[in-house]
Amino acid sequence: MGLPRQATKKKNKLQYVWIVAIAMVVLPLLYRDYRTHILPNVFIENVSVSGLSFEQTERLIRENLDFAPPTLITLSLEGKQYILPTSDISLHYYPDAAVKSAFTLGKTGSLWEMILTLRKQNSRSVVFRIPMTYDEGRLQTWIQTIADELDRPGKIPTATLRAQGNLQSLVIYPGKLGRVVDKTALKEQIVDALSHPPFTSEISRDIPLIVSVPLTKNEELGVKQRVSSLLGRVVQFSANGKVFTWNDQSLVSFLSLPHGYNQEAVKKEVGRWVESVDQPLQEPEMHVEQGRVTSFVPPQQEIKLQLDQSLLLAKEALHSLEGFGEKKEHTLIQLPFSSVDPKQKLEDINILGIRERVGFAESYFHHSIPQRVDNVKLTAQRMNLTLIPPGGTFSYNAIVGEVSGRTGFKPAYIIKDGRTILGDGGGLCQGSTTMFRAALNAGLPIIERRGHSYRVSYYEENALPGIDATVYAPSVDFKFKNDTPSNLLITVDVDPKNYHMVIQFWGTSDGRKSEILNHVVYDKTPPLPTRYEDDPTLPPGKMKQIDWSAPGAKTSFVYKVTRGNEVLQNREFKTTYQPWAAVYLRGI
Repeated sequence: MGLPRQATKKKNKLQYVWIVAIAMVVLPLLYRDYRTHILPNVFIENVSVSGLSFEQTERLIRENLDFAPPTLITLSLEGKQYILPTSDISLHYYPDAAVKSAFTLGKTGSLWEMILTLRKQNSRSVVFRIPMTYDEGRLQTWIQTIADELDRPGKIPTATLRAQGNLQSLVIYPGKLGRVVDKTALKEQIVDALSHPPFTSEISRDIPLIVSVPLTKNEELGVKQRVSSLLGRVVQFSANGKVFTWNDQSLVSFLSLPHGYNQEAVKKEVGRWVESVDQPLQEPEMHVEQGRVTSFVPPQQEIKLQLDQSLLLAKEALHSLEGFGEKKEHTLIQLPFSSVDPKQKLEDINILGIRERVGFAESYFHHSIPQRVDNVKLTAQRMNLTLIPPGGTFSYNAIVGEVSGRTGFKPAYIIKDGRTILGDGGGLCQGSTTMFRAALNAGLPIIERRGHSYRVSYYEENALPGIDATVYAPSVDFKFKNDTPSNLLITVDVDPKNYHMVIQFWGTSDGRKSEILNHVVYDKTPPLPTRYEDDPTLPPGKMKQIDWSAPGAKTSFVYKVTRGNEVLQNREFKTTYQPWAAVYLRGI
């Protein structure tokens, strides 16, 4: 028969009192003990030092581990040896530092924190390594000296698709037999051997090599099959309005032969995406004096592309191309990015009715000569911060002003009298073409526009043929009208390093939407035969190209602008491009 309930309560209370009393006596003793001794489950290298005092630990480590550093490192390959005295790399070990780290573990907190640490230590082990230092520069130099002597560089196999969608244009280079010292692996071997006692007086290792082996005929056939599966495939990656396209030529360039993909090349490409997408947070600023905008900083979100996730998506896309996923000619992949909005709004800092971006265009001018780049920059400066009132007309020639050496323009290539010649203001049409595209994007009525005489490569780097505008003061101008209810502010930015121009229109949207429809290229004709002209100013036999060939063609597209059910613009733009000949000057 059990005890009465009252007696049971009394007994439980008594037990609780005894537990508290014991804890009050034992825990301080435990705390005091572990203040002077190492916690449980602690090791220095492979030696247990649990429960030892500082002095006991020092003695035990001296007795059980030999910290006399190895005196020699010997590397071998094919019977040849390379010997490095460790004194040359200033090798040194610090066992006292490991003892101190082991002893101080868990001793920086209160009694309660000590109890929690002890509880953790009962289910885990902590291993302290003996710290080591060495002269990394001297070790790297020694390894490089060995590599310089042993390397027999070969060439890795490559595949190049010279024309999109054309397997006949595939060029496979099978590679060349060779070998190089794997310097990274060799350094890791040496450092690993130096890091873990006990030691011998000499550390010996074989020299690791990376061997390049040419493709076999069967492997070349396999590469051809791989490329065949990529023909016509397009993978696009998009983030914050930026689109990055891999066509079949790009995909082939990423191949690692005979199998896999070049991971470093893919990583480098994704790194370029980051540079293109990322942008810092920018609060808007605007200063107006006497109705003229003197400075303007547009609002800008902070954008950061997620590098690791984007790289993973790129690798997965490549992996899925060769039969591991559903075969699609075109794949669009959204890249992850983070964004932070500015705290201030544009409409809060001006009374001109400028609230948001209403038009945008960009163009590239790679391979431009330095004088042309200077002219593009000067043109941008003259157009930047142009303010067009409601109902006003923008005239490119009026805004840019006089174009001559007297006003800062330099001689660069222009089209005149059916030829490409050096003339003041070459590069002026980079601005007019980009402005034309921005006006189209904004849905504004085009008052005056003329296409170029022949197709210019600069204007087709990121756009279809026929969406360009030439100017030649005073007879040929580019004009558009601001038929929006608010002022339009034009900003122009040029990045000469990346040969990139951006034009933006800022105002208030009235809900209009612009489209470019039914773009066609027809009546194509081949370039004219190359012309050679004698030039006595050049040395005999010296050739200098002054004009570049271009095929002839006609283009057309429909420009349609709507606002709800209302059609504001519905017109066709046509351009006729003459075939053009390459021209070389020849010294006589």
